[in-house]
Amino acid sequence: MKSALLNSLKLVKQRLKDKKKEHFLILCLDTRNNLIKISNISTGTLDANLV
Repeated sequence: MKSALLNSLKLVKQRLKDKKKEHFLILCLDTRNNLIKISNISTGTLDANLV
């Protein structure tokens, strides 16, 4: 489980590293905590996100 979490965090970090605005993401996992999908729910401003 720990490796699945670390892999997911690395993937999200890579995806967001060049973004200038806040992004609210949902990580969809299976029963073994493997990442199925990343959904971008909302994109905000420089320092806020409306959820």
